[in-house]
Amino acid sequence: MTSLLNDVIILFAGNSGDGIQFLGKKLSDTCTSSGNYISTLSDFTAEIRAGFSGFKIHISNKHISYTGEKYDVLVVMNAFLLKKNLNKLKVGGIIIADISGFNKKQLKLAGYLENTLKKYKVFCLKISSYLYKRKININNKKCFLFKNMFVLGFLCWLYNFSIKKICFLSKKENILKYNLKILKFGYFFGKKKCFYTEKFRIFYYKNKSGRYRNINGNEGISLGMIAACKKANINMFYSWYPITPASEIFNNISKYGIGIKTFQAEDEISAITSAIGASYSGNLGVTGTSGPGMSLKQEGLGLCFMLELPLVVINVQRAGPSTGLPTKTEQSDLMQAFYGRHGECPIPILASKSPSNCFYISFIACNCYRIYDSSYNT
Repeated sequence: MTSLLNDVIILFAGNSGDGIQFLGKKLSDTCTSSGNYISTLSDFTAEIRAGFSGFKIHISNKHISYTGEKYDVLVVMNAFLLKKNLNKLKVGGIIIADISGFNKKQLKLAGYLENTLKKYKVFCLKISSYLYKRKININNKKCFLFKNMFVLGFLCWLYNFSIKKICFLSKKENILKYNLKILKFGYFFGKKKCFYTEKFRIFYYKNKSGRYRNINGNEGISLGMIAACKKANINMFYSWYPITPASEIFNNISKYGIGIKTFQAEDEISAITSAIGASYSGNLGVTGTSGPGMSLKQEGLGLCFMLELPLVVINVQRAGPSTGLPTKTEQSDLMQAFYGRHGECPIPILASKSPSNCFYISFIACNCYRIYDSSYNT
């Protein structure tokens, strides 16, 4: 039996190194290629291979701008994360658990001395042992590295997504082969072992024929600036100092922007003053930063205002005061954008409302830069 849904909210939760972010991104790509709208939220720590990782995705058949509060599906890799996230799972919701993370010791530490999941539909997956028994020439200790692909395949079966639309890019042929093979294992595991289970299908929106893509805000900003430069036939100079979460803009510009000059400065002040110098020589001067980096650029913005030179400054906002939380985002720097400079120093402020709108906002900023020759803060 297949039930039709208008939307579904899924939370993936696991340890750092479980491939949660990769799993979420692949499911996002699958949903958009199937005609659904999505809204996603990544949650991971700033440390390398430490703590926990989460990825929430809201899949719908209409435009959505938030990821929602309560989950319909909770995918967990250990007992602690089940306890941490269970309170936001809807009654009657689905739990997909890799039970290799649910031994007696972990259950005791998490406080699960008896079965308290009777209100939910639970799928217990013995992923590592199942893959080991399939004899796919993977060391037993490395089986856990591919369990995210098994879960992805299982979800594709549960929600009637085609696994043919999932593609991988890998420099190593054997890694690519294992990913595809284990993806199919997860799909056919659901088909054979859970054939009696109710399946779901999410209505999809019938868009007009054309090319569609799934982008985040940083990629939208990058593509918008590149498009503006190509349309106006001007050269762009992008200066930056490495800071999360704005560093991705540099990566995207370097990947897409043929002929665009990039400069990694030794600090935020050098980044903005070098962009001012590029603007003085007739180029499109752009600099990007986040939170505390924006504070260091205020004097440079005042200089640019005094010299009446055009400049585009991108502030990818992070959460919290002071140095903030590098891997968390928050729309909290609007007052800084308006009043952060010294003295009378008014500049236009442009703010995006969605990841796709970031493309148009950055395009407009670069276009106004060319027409009005003024500093812009986006």
